[in-house]
Amino acid sequence: MVLAVTPISYPENFKTELDRDDILSIDLYDTPESIFSQLVFSDENNNIYKDDEYKNAHREHYLKDIQEDLYWYGQIYDEMGIHDYIIVDNKPQKEVAEQIISQFNLLVHD
Repeated sequence: MVLAVTPISYPENFKTELDRDDILSIDLYDTPESIFSQLVFSDENNNIYKDDEYKNAHREHYLKDIQEDLYWYGQIYDEMGIHDYIIVDNKPQKEVAEQIISQFNLLVHD
């Protein structure tokens, strides 16, 4: 089972669950560049659109903000006792799953 937790600033909401012995807590870490490459925008009606010209014109600003967010949430994950991580870096989900299984010596049941 996978419990996906979005970046959170209030670890007390999940800490007791993540402290259980039968839970493997992993930070799925993506690089700032990978996150930047996936950046899209939305209008006031939450309609998603791409604006690569604007995005690229402000590249350094966005990369700085993304890095600051990754640092902030990394501190929260440390507080929660999450020290293992997998670098996602735009890998397909199946490849990430296989890496987790391999890296943590998990058994796969069909």
